[in-house]
Amino acid sequence: MEIVKRLYEYLLDLILPKKCIGCNRKDLFLCEDCFSLIELNPNIYCPCDNLVKNYHCYQCSNISLDRLYSAADYNNTIIKKLVKEAKHIKQLTSYEAIIILMHLNEVSFSFENDMLMMPTPLSKKEERQQGFNVAKEIIEIIHTEISIPYSFDNLIIKNSNLKIVNQEIIKGKKILLINEVYEVNGTINKCAELLKNNKAEEVYGITLARKINKVDRKGFFV
Repeated sequence: MEIVKRLYEYLLDLILPKKCIGCNRKDLFLCEDCFSLIELNPNIYCPCDNLVKNYHCYQCSNISLDRLYSAADYNNTIIKKLVKEAKHIKQLTSYEAIIILMHLNEVSFSFENDMLMMPTPLSKKEERQQGFNVAKEIIEIIHTEISIPYSFDNLIIKNSNLKIVNQEIIKGKKILLINEVYEVNGTINKCAELLKNNKAEEVYGITLARKINKVDRKGFFV
């Protein structure tokens, strides 16, 4: 198996030579200099577009997420390139996972025994076309660093609808819902609503980046 793995990696390098997505430097998918251009978000903000420094503000009552952790601003040039290229270059998901873990450490996030990681799902067609689900890759990398359990096949898209396969798996759990990008009207909030309706105790959104739909004049988020 090790020989097969090495052969696969060799063939992959031939087909897809390593090149920094930021500066085109050879032999790395993301060089140290370009990585340093990513500004980590040092705070926790409410999930709505008001971006108040809190878990929720008065306008978040219709949002099912209990907390949101977004590692960086989507408008950061390197972050944008990461999100775009990680859908084609699986190795880039390692960088995404590292950035998320750095952010969680920055805001003193505590992993607990009753937590369960779950990816926001893709349809079977989307996952087949893409070849993999980025959120699943991020979860596997996080799991190697922190032994929090995960479930890949319990939150699914079937006939264009979100569905829970087994309620017992999530009942009473704190769900860490992993996705690349957070948007208020995106899939992650629909997933959170379904999970809460199926007896999840709490649902935390954890993402690499956050898109906002309007400029926050109070300057809470850059």
